[in-house]
Amino acid sequence: MQTFPKMRRNSTIKTTLKYFLAFLGFLLYCYLSDIFPYLPPLLGIGFLFFCLALKRRNTAILIFIAICLMFWELDKNLPPGLMFFLFFLSYILFFLQCIFFIKKSVYLNIMLIVIIYCFSFGVLYACGYFESSTAVWLLMSIAICIESLWVSINEIEI
Repeated sequence: MQTFPKMRRNSTIKTTLKYFLAFLGFLLYCYLSDIFPYLPPLLGIGFLFFCLALKRRNTAILIFIAICLMFWELDKNLPPGLMFFLFFLSYILFFLQCIFFIKKSVYLNIMLIVIIYCFSFGVLYACGYFESSTAVWLLMSIAICIESLWVSINEIEI
Protein backbone atom coordinates (compact mmCIF):
# COMPACT_ATOMS: atom_id res chain seq x y z
CA MET A 1 0.00 0.00 0.00
CA GLN A 2 1.40 3.33 -1.05
CA THR A 3 1.39 6.25 1.36
CA PHE A 4 1.52 9.90 0.53
CA PRO A 5 3.92 11.63 2.93
CA LYS A 6 2.80 15.15 2.04
CA MET A 7 -0.86 14.57 2.79
CA ARG A 8 -2.16 15.70 6.15
CA ARG A 9 -5.33 14.86 7.97
CA ASN A 10 -7.74 17.64 8.68
CA SER A 11 -7.52 18.34 12.39
CA THR A 12 -9.96 21.27 12.43
CA ILE A 13 -12.71 19.25 14.08
CA LYS A 14 -10.35 17.94 16.75
CA THR A 15 -9.01 21.42 17.48
CA THR A 16 -12.50 22.93 17.62
CA LEU A 17 -13.71 20.16 19.92
CA LYS A 18 -10.66 20.60 22.15
CA TYR A 19 -11.27 24.36 22.51
CA PHE A 20 -15.00 23.82 23.05
CA LEU A 21 -14.39 21.28 25.83
CA ALA A 22 -11.78 23.58 27.38
CA PHE A 23 -14.28 26.45 27.29
CA LEU A 24 -16.96 24.28 28.94
CA GLY A 25 -14.43 23.34 31.60
CA PHE A 26 -13.63 27.01 32.12
CA LEU A 27 -17.34 27.84 32.43
CA LEU A 28 -17.79 25.10 35.00
CA TYR A 29 -14.76 26.37 36.89
CA CYS A 30 -16.12 29.95 36.85
CA TYR A 31 -19.42 28.78 38.26
CA LEU A 32 -17.64 26.75 40.92
CA SER A 33 -15.46 29.74 41.83
CA ASP A 34 -18.66 31.74 42.40
CA ILE A 35 -19.91 29.06 44.77
CA PHE A 36 -16.53 28.44 46.45
CA PRO A 37 -14.76 31.82 46.69
CA TYR A 38 -11.42 30.28 47.67
CA LEU A 39 -10.84 28.92 44.15
CA PRO A 40 -8.32 31.04 42.23
CA PRO A 41 -9.49 32.86 39.07
CA LEU A 42 -6.61 31.35 37.02
CA LEU A 43 -5.47 34.72 35.69
CA GLY A 44 -1.80 33.79 35.92
CA ILE A 45 -2.19 30.61 33.89
CA GLY A 46 -4.38 32.47 31.39
CA PHE A 47 -1.66 35.10 31.04
CA LEU A 48 0.99 32.44 30.43
CA PHE A 49 -1.16 30.91 27.68
CA PHE A 50 -1.70 34.43 26.30
CA CYS A 51 2.08 34.94 26.11
CA LEU A 52 2.53 31.52 24.53
CA ALA A 53 -0.13 32.27 21.91
CA LEU A 54 1.50 35.59 21.05
CA LYS A 55 4.90 33.93 20.77
CA ARG A 56 3.56 31.20 18.48
CA ARG A 57 1.27 33.66 16.65
CA ASN A 58 -1.71 31.37 17.22
CA THR A 59 -4.88 33.40 16.77
CA ALA A 60 -7.16 30.51 17.76
CA ILE A 61 -5.73 30.45 21.29
CA LEU A 62 -5.91 34.26 21.49
CA ILE A 63 -9.58 34.19 20.51
CA PHE A 64 -10.21 31.41 23.04
CA ILE A 65 -8.50 33.42 25.79
CA ALA A 66 -10.42 36.57 24.81
CA ILE A 67 -13.74 34.70 25.01
CA CYS A 68 -12.85 33.16 28.38
CA LEU A 69 -11.74 36.53 29.76
CA MET A 70 -14.87 38.23 28.45
CA PHE A 71 -17.05 35.60 30.12
CA TRP A 72 -15.08 36.00 33.37
CA GLU A 73 -15.48 39.79 33.18
CA LEU A 74 -19.21 39.56 32.60
CA ASP A 75 -19.52 37.07 35.46
CA LYS A 76 -17.68 39.46 37.81
CA ASN A 77 -19.51 42.60 36.52
CA LEU A 78 -16.39 44.11 34.96
CA PRO A 79 -16.34 46.02 31.66
CA PRO A 80 -15.83 43.59 28.75
CA GLY A 81 -12.39 43.71 27.20
CA LEU A 82 -10.64 45.27 30.21
CA MET A 83 -8.74 42.14 31.24
CA PHE A 84 -7.67 41.36 27.67
CA PHE A 85 -6.36 44.92 27.44
CA LEU A 86 -4.57 44.47 30.78
CA PHE A 87 -3.09 41.19 29.53
CA PHE A 88 -1.80 42.92 26.40
CA LEU A 89 -0.47 45.88 28.39
CA SER A 90 1.21 43.50 30.87
CA TYR A 91 2.73 41.60 27.96
CA ILE A 92 4.29 44.78 26.59
CA LEU A 93 5.30 46.35 29.92
CA PHE A 94 6.40 43.32 31.91
CA PHE A 95 6.80 40.15 29.87
CA LEU A 96 9.00 41.55 27.13
CA GLN A 97 11.17 43.32 29.70
CA CYS A 98 11.44 40.25 31.94
CA ILE A 99 12.24 37.90 29.08
CA PHE A 100 15.10 40.21 28.12
CA PHE A 101 16.75 39.74 31.51
CA ILE A 102 15.67 36.24 32.46
CA LYS A 103 15.74 33.62 29.76
CA LYS A 104 13.64 30.44 29.90
CA SER A 105 13.08 29.63 33.52
CA VAL A 106 10.39 28.41 35.86
CA TYR A 107 11.13 31.44 38.04
CA LEU A 108 10.10 33.70 35.17
CA ASN A 109 6.68 32.06 35.03
CA ILE A 110 6.20 32.39 38.79
CA MET A 111 7.30 36.02 38.64
CA LEU A 112 4.86 36.68 35.78
CA ILE A 113 1.98 35.13 37.74
CA VAL A 114 2.69 37.43 40.68
CA ILE A 115 3.02 40.45 38.37
CA ILE A 116 -0.25 39.78 36.49
CA TYR A 117 -2.22 39.37 39.71
CA CYS A 118 -0.77 42.50 41.32
CA PHE A 119 -1.11 44.57 38.14
CA SER A 120 -4.63 43.38 37.27
CA PHE A 121 -6.09 43.68 40.74
CA GLY A 122 -4.20 46.94 41.30
CA VAL A 123 -5.80 48.48 38.20
CA LEU A 124 -9.22 47.05 39.14
CA TYR A 125 -8.83 48.47 42.67
CA ALA A 126 -7.80 51.88 41.29
CA CYS A 127 -10.84 51.91 38.98
CA GLY A 128 -13.17 50.98 41.82
CA TYR A 129 -14.09 47.48 40.59
CA PHE A 130 -12.32 45.66 43.39
CA GLU A 131 -12.87 46.01 47.13
CA SER A 132 -9.93 45.69 49.44
CA SER A 133 -10.13 43.54 52.54
CA THR A 134 -7.78 41.23 54.37
CA ALA A 135 -9.70 38.13 53.30
CA VAL A 136 -9.56 39.13 49.62
CA TRP A 137 -5.81 39.74 49.74
CA LEU A 138 -5.33 36.44 51.55
CA LEU A 139 -7.36 34.60 48.88
CA MET A 140 -5.37 36.35 46.15
CA SER A 141 -2.10 35.28 47.82
CA ILE A 142 -3.35 31.70 48.04
CA ALA A 143 -4.35 31.85 44.35
CA ILE A 144 -0.87 33.06 43.42
CA CYS A 145 0.71 30.23 45.41
CA ILE A 146 -1.56 27.57 43.90
CA GLU A 147 -0.98 28.72 40.33
CA SER A 148 2.77 29.09 40.90
CA LEU A 149 2.94 25.59 42.32
CA TRP A 150 0.94 24.22 39.38
CA VAL A 151 3.20 25.96 36.88
CA SER A 152 6.39 24.80 38.60
CA ILE A 153 5.13 21.19 38.80
CA ASN A 154 4.11 21.11 35.13
CA GLU A 155 7.18 23.10 34.04
CA ILE A 156 5.32 25.25 31.53
CA GLU A 157 7.80 27.04 29.32
CA ILE A 158 6.95 30.07 27.26
